[in-house]
Amino acid sequence: MKIANSIISKPETEFIESHIEHLVYMHWDHITIKLYYEDNRIIMMNGKYFYYFTLSQKDTERLKNKIYRVMSHRADKWDKKFASDTLTNLQVILEEVQQKDKY
Repeated sequence: MKIANSIISKPETEFIESHIEHLVYMHWDHITIKLYYEDNRIIMMNGKYFYYFTLSQKDTERLKNKIYRVMSHRADKWDKKFASDTLTNLQVILEEVQQKDKY
């Protein structure tokens, strides 16, 4: 569980969630982890070996909640960037319109 926690916290970690299969993939560097929510199972792959673990329901929930917090935080950052870029682009459009009014 310490490995999964460490990987979840890394900014470079990619997450893909499958609601149909009730699992989340986490990928960092050459390590991929599959966390199965319903079965409380985790599979870690490092390119050479697969490691299978069964977690307690409590540990699975902790990992799931941490993943959601990280993903939510990342989504908030993207939303702020999107809003900022939108305002900047609107300002550029306004300046273009005002420039054309001068001619």
